[in-house]
Amino acid sequence: MWKLMETQSAPPCNALQCEIEVRRCNAGFSLLEVLIAVVILSVGLLGVMALQANMLSYSHSAYLTSLASIKALDIEERMRANRGVAEDYTFSTGELSSMASDPAACDNCNEGDLVEYDRAVWSRSVLDLFPGTVDAELSEDDGVYTLNITWEERERSMADVDESDMDFSYSFRL
Repeated sequence: MWKLMETQSAPPCNALQCEIEVRRCNAGFSLLEVLIAVVILSVGLLGVMALQANMLSYSHSAYLTSLASIKALDIEERMRANRGVAEDYTFSTGELSSMASDPAACDNCNEGDLVEYDRAVWSRSVLDLFPGTVDAELSEDDGVYTLNITWEERERSMADVDESDMDFSYSFRL
């Protein structure tokens, strides 16, 4: 039996014949691997690009929210400086554009003139800082002032129609 197995085995080959035989068996396999790797890499890169686009949108949203916070602190400090007539600083939704007239210089003005000056300067800066449509409301209820700023984000308005309006609310006491 041992002799039978020896006679049936393939004849020994030299190194060149073995290398040719291995290449013939694996022909085309490396090309298939490369194509699969390119597809996987392409899907991964598309995912990273979508993530980058969303990150930029949300980063801009956070930036505008920070600006709203800074503007809220600005009007609060203006009201603290003119505490005697703080209730005159309040305004309703829709008045922001009409308050943004060019303010006259207010060097030696009374409290009422200072209120008009502060409101004009503040509303002008809010309109200049926020893109698109912006509106604000400052109300007072039992000594608590509440500022609401609403703006429309251009970057998200096409993708998220329902969520394009951003709201910021800030409450404070003097």
